[in-house]
Amino acid sequence: MKKEELIVKFKQYPVAYVCSALSVVLAIIFYVRSGANPEIEDKRFELEQDLKRIVTNEIRSTDLPAHLEDIQSIVEEIDDRLMRSDDKAINYKFFYKIEEETGVNLKNISQSEQVQVSKKKKAKKKSNSKFQPIKFTVSITGKYKQILKFLYLIQNGKYFTRMIAFDCKSVGGDEVGLISVKIEIDILGLS
Repeated sequence: MKKEELIVKFKQYPVAYVCSALSVVLAIIFYVRSGANPEIEDKRFELEQDLKRIVTNEIRSTDLPAHLEDIQSIVEEIDDRLMRSDDKAINYKFFYKIEEETGVNLKNISQSEQVQVSKKKKAKKKSNSKFQPIKFTVSITGKYKQILKFLYLIQNGKYFTRMIAFDCKSVGGDEVGLISVKIEIDILGLS
């Protein structure tokens, strides 16, 4: 083909020739840029995640000192509500005070030693929490309303408590309506 023939063909079909040339140029550009595209997309995704994290941190950081003071006061309040297993006198005083308020007769109170668990469970517990229940066994005698008031004050008192077992028996004797109760209680404490 000669130059003149090409010019004639181009004048006959100009759109087809321009589109073909443009297609070749675009194919070359696409091929050259396609290698960098995944890397650029990965970098863009990382930068978008960083931006979201920064914006979220900025939003959450408003009034941060006030929030920190609130959290510290809540932690102090919770620490005050935890029983110390080593302070047996203070622990027993808690029960004697409730005995005095309710009028029940506290027959027996005992604080159990910490239960030893297997090494595997002990390792798990140590890593998960610094809190451990302190077990108490309490035997009381009193009238029905006194017993209920005693239980209410334990459950809604200073410490975090959980009743484990409750054994109730009627006491026959001089006074009618006396009940003897044996309670097993767990109180949340520091290990």
